[in-house]
Amino acid sequence: MSADPESWNLKSVGVIGAGSMRLSLAAVLGTQVPVTIVCRNAQRAQQLLEQGARVRGRIDASSQPRVVRR
Repeated sequence: MSADPESWNLKSVGVIGAGSMRLSLAAVLGTQVPVTIVCRNAQRAQQLLEQGARVRGRIDASSQPRVVRR
């Protein structure tokens, strides 16, 4: 696999876990490809369904990922 993300040709991405780092990853990746997050916490899953994944600061990104409860 090339180090150049433009050459990856991703159709979708799965993120396992909904902690702060993984939500940041989902928010950024979700601006480019569909993202599915696997989440075990019911409250967090509901929050993601309602508000999506967002990151603010040096990087500003948000996406509306598909949420799967484990």
